[in-house]
Amino acid sequence: MNARNVEASGSPYPSRRAVSLFWPRRFAQHPSDALEGGEGALLGQWLEERATACRVVKAKAKITVVRTVKAVHPVAQQIAENLAAIDAIRFVKMSLELLRASSEVSEGRLKTPVTKPGHPTAIGVSLIFHAAYKTVQFYEITSATKGYGSKMVDAVLRALPEGWSGVVVMDWSDGFWKRMSEKYENLEVV
Repeated sequence: MNARNVEASGSPYPSRRAVSLFWPRRFAQHPSDALEGGEGALLGQWLEERATACRVVKAKAKITVVRTVKAVHPVAQQIAENLAAIDAIRFVKMSLELLRASSEVSEGRLKTPVTKPGHPTAIGVSLIFHAAYKTVQFYEITSATKGYGSKMVDAVLRALPEGWSGVVVMDWSDGFWKRMSEKYENLEVV
C-alpha cells in the first residue's frame, strides 16, 4: 500500500469502498454492517455456503487408457468409473485386458498403479478383463486401510451386467473372499 492511501484514510487497510467491490451483490449489506448491526447471520451464511461448497467438491481419480486400445468396452468403462468414485483411489489405468486402480503409482518412467498384496500404504486392485467369457478376474488386491477392500470389490461387481461374473482363482486372504462370495451372488471363488 502506498503512502498516499495511508494518508488519505488514516489506515493502512483498504477502504470500505474497496472491500465492497468483492462482496457478493446478493447480500445487500457490507460484512462490517452485518457485524455492527447485530446481523452477523448474513456473513455466517455466506461463510457456511463457501465451506459447504468446498466440502462437496470431490476430486475423481485420473483414468488413463493405453494408446494401443482402440475402443474401451462399456463394462470396463463402468468398472473404471466406479473405482474412480472411491475416495482413496487416485489412479486408474486401463489396457486391453488389464485394469488397475490404486491410491499410489510406481516410481520410474511408467506410472503403474500399485496393487501388490501386502503393500504397507497402497490401496488398489488389479483386474483381468475377459469380454469373450463375460468374466472379470481379481488378479491382485491390497488395502492398507480397513474397509477399502470391500469397497473396491463392491465397485467392480456393481458394474457387471446380468450374465457377467467376478472370479477369484487363488484365495490367500484368510477368509476375505469367502465373506465376499457370501455377500455377492455374481462372485465365484475357484
